[in-house]
Amino acid sequence: MLNKSHKLHESINLFISMADQRYSPITTIHHNGHILKCIPWTTFIITKNNWERVKEVLEILADSNLWEKKCNSPRFAKYHDTINNGLTKLNKYYSQFNKKLAFILAPALHPYYKLTYIEHVWGGAKEQEAKQKAGN
Repeated sequence: MLNKSHKLHESINLFISMADQRYSPITTIHHNGHILKCIPWTTFIITKNNWERVKEVLEILADSNLWEKKCNSPRFAKYHDTINNGLTKLNKYYSQFNKKLAFILAPALHPYYKLTYIEHVWGGAKEQEAKQKAGN
């Protein structure tokens, strides 16, 4: 989807720039029956600089085997923390594969038990929520 958007970026910006004239604002904020603010389509126009950033992100995402190299590349320095956070999260789940072969096989071999197995290994909704609040 991101790749398609980048390919169509000129058309997207053209649409956004003309949409205010052809349509009403994209959003109107009301409070107590009165219009507080009208948000025009042009609020969401994407600058040339931002389209370049989209292109860079596409380049980063293109090959996950090179994320570590890209993380250390001066060209992608502004994405260093984001790439590192992504790699940390991926490694967290990838390390589970080494610990438990059943982690890989359980959902594939018996879909009926997969949710029970996942809850057993990772915890249920409450445990997941607590982990997310803790930043994990």
